[in-house]
Amino acid sequence: MLLFAFFEQFPLATPLCVLALMMVAVFFITSADSGILVMNSIASGNKSNTPKWQNAFWGILLALISISLLSAGGIASLQTMTLVTALPFGLIMLVLCICLFKALRTDELYRSSKIPYGSRSWDGRQWRERLQQILTFSQRQDVIRFFADKVRPAFEELKVELATNGIDAHIMEGQHGKFSIELTIPHDQIWNFRYGVAAEKRTISDYLVEDDNTPDVETGVQYIPVTYYSDGRTGNDIQYLSREEIIADVLREYERYLSIIADDDKSMFFIDKKKL
Repeated sequence: MLLFAFFEQFPLATPLCVLALMMVAVFFITSADSGILVMNSIASGNKSNTPKWQNAFWGILLALISISLLSAGGIASLQTMTLVTALPFGLIMLVLCICLFKALRTDELYRSSKIPYGSRSWDGRQWRERLQQILTFSQRQDVIRFFADKVRPAFEELKVELATNGIDAHIMEGQHGKFSIELTIPHDQIWNFRYGVAAEKRTISDYLVEDDNTPDVETGVQYIPVTYYSDGRTGNDIQYLSREEIIADVLREYERYLSIIADDDKSMFFIDKKKL
């Protein structure tokens, strides 16, 4: 009312009042349309195509609530309702901030992801076999077969060669979970050298499962052979490595292990105080 009383002090007061009324109507209509869009998006799980009756339902419900509040107490009642709903909306904003943090973390994980360990030095040979491996999500029996066909033979060959050089090595299973195998070189005063491979269970994304143009997925999980070491470092996915490449990887880790122990400034990292 004060707005219209103010316009009466100017010439052409009636057109100004009509223009102001139209602007207010446009503001409320666009605000209501945005509110309906948000409520419909939340109710439908952010689906792109929703039934028209659902949009109409939220529009009618919003109109009925507004009319009820105006009929009960006028503008004051509507303002009170707005203030009352502000606190829950503030909590929703807090949840949105948490979701934003998780989304940023997911984005960082995506951008920091590297190509699989077995593909870094791959020269492209036997690419058809590699393609089949990429399109297949390994299950528990696949990892067990990988242990039997590649990991254990590699460890056995290394064990024999180490023995010819006076190094005693052992192959043990089940030390890092039920499905694990490791090559251990025991020592008296320092941590034992350990190169192990364990089956790591990972959940397959629903987006990949539901897409028609992606590899077929029998179950919602996959099992990845991942290495682990004496010092607790995060291991690598070695599912694409051959027997010879596994041997090379073990030797790289053993060389690193010996070079650290040989350095007097770094050897303390591998000292086992329980053995002193």
